Amino acid sequence: MHPLIGQWGAQDLARLVERRSAAGGGGRIGFYSRADRAVRDQPQAAFLPRAAGVRDLLVAHGARPGRPVLVVAPTPEVDLSCFLGAVLCGAVPAIHAARPAFEDEARFRTGLAAAIEPLGPDTVVVVQAKGSTPAMPVPELPGRVLVDLEAIG
Repeated sequence: MHPLIGQWGAQDLARLVERRSAAGGGGRIGFYSRADRAVRDQPQAAFLPRAAGVRDLLVAHGARPGRPVLVVAPTPEVDLSCFLGAVLCGAVPAIHAARPAFEDEARFRTGLAAAIEPLGPDTVVVVQAKGSTPAMPVPELPGRVLVDLEAIG
C-alpha cells in the first residue's frame, strides 16, 4: 500500500479520494487548454466533488464495480473527472483519446467502435456534452452517458 493511502486511513484509491474531498482545503489541480494556450487550475476542493458527481451520474446509468467505462472527451479536465468518477464507483475506466480537430467523423467512429469491441457490449461510454448535446459525434449507444461538468458543479 502506498504511504499516502495509509496516511489518510484509506484502503484504496476511492476511499482516499473521498477522504481527501471531505477534508476540504488543500492543493490545486491544473489542466492545459490548447484553445487558451494556458493552464487552467482549480482547487481540489472543487474538482473532487465534481468527480463524485460524475460517479453518481455513472451509477445512475448502470456503472458498477468491475464493469468497463470508456471515457470519450477532447479535454483533459473531462477525461480525468470522468476517469476518477469511474474509479469512485468501482468501475474499470479506460480513456479513448478523442481528437475532433485532427480526425474526421468516420475515422473517429471507427476508432470508437474498435475501443468498445474488446471491452464488451455492456460498456458504459461516457461522452463530454454541453447540456444534452454531445461534444463529439458519438452515436446513440445502449450505455452512452452524456456528462456536462458545468451542470455537475
